[in-house]
Amino acid sequence: MAGSPEGQARERAGGRTTVLAWSMCALALISGSLVLTLLGTARITSLNLPVLGVASALVGSLVASRRPANPVGWFFLAGSLIGALQTLAGAYAVYGLLVDPGSLSLAGLGAWFSKATQLVDPVFGFVL
Repeated sequence: MAGSPEGQARERAGGRTTVLAWSMCALALISGSLVLTLLGTARITSLNLPVLGVASALVGSLVASRRPANPVGWFFLAGSLIGALQTLAGAYAVYGLLVDPGSLSLAGLGAWFSKATQLVDPVFGFVL
């Protein structure tokens, strides 16, 4: 069956979803590590949320790469990616608006994005 055109198409689609899943995981981990680097470990009082983000990104990428039709893996990935981007945008906005005002362009947009995604991110956790 793998030699048939339908089987080959399924294998190519499976390879694309695997790449997409692991790319989303890498993006979530990179943006989360950027926040930790920018803020420094002295300002973080609890590492529960970054650890949760890393765990959900890894679990989501494993599930989504092995079972692309299962929405649970994609929800895990979307939640971790939105959470990481929200944290990155919030840190960018705090630095650009409070720490060194006027030093970063579009800091207000970062604040808006961080606030807007506060409503979206818990939905993924609630659905799971």
